[in-house]
Amino acid sequence: MNVTKIALLAAAAFILTACGPKNLPNQWNGAPRTGTDTQNVSEEIIGEDDSLTGDVIDETDARDDSAAGGKVADWINNNSIPENAKLAVIYFGFDKFNVEADERAKLDAIIDAVNRGNIYIVGYSDYFGTEEYNLALSDKRAQAVKNYLKNLGADDSAQIQALGEAYAVQNGTKSEVAEDRKVIVVDGNAQ
Repeated sequence: MNVTKIALLAAAAFILTACGPKNLPNQWNGAPRTGTDTQNVSEEIIGEDDSLTGDVIDETDARDDSAAGGKVADWINNNSIPENAKLAVIYFGFDKFNVEADERAKLDAIIDAVNRGNIYIVGYSDYFGTEEYNLALSDKRAQAVKNYLKNLGADDSAQIQALGEAYAVQNGTKSEVAEDRKVIVVDGNAQ
């Protein structure tokens, strides 16, 4: 192998290593974070295969999230969605927005309720990273759920609300923080 090929391979390896998630604190073990743990996260979310259609979702897919109204808006804005209004809670991996295979059954089970309409898809993230990054990530999670439901035959009327880290547990354990990486599918017809 000549020097040029080695240099190109080394540069590619460096770039790939440098592009990984930077928002997980060094040696994080669930202990409270400190100012040194909150390093800036890349402002750009790299597109990821949504595992549904093979399409890549990128930052240009951000949606206007002002559509939620009435009682559902109150539930969402007050972080008080009643249990009977939650059709499904879908969880995501760290820095991921594709609907994993083990979460898809939850969506498969609610397709009839989704087809009755008045559905809100609310995306959340954990507290790692900037507010902008987390808001975009929560939007991508909600959009991935909506895309999966559309692939099951649901219409396009479900409204997306991205909340980012607004209700994330701060300084929680790994399992508490993992529960913030979710989308809740809300039935606006629930009482």
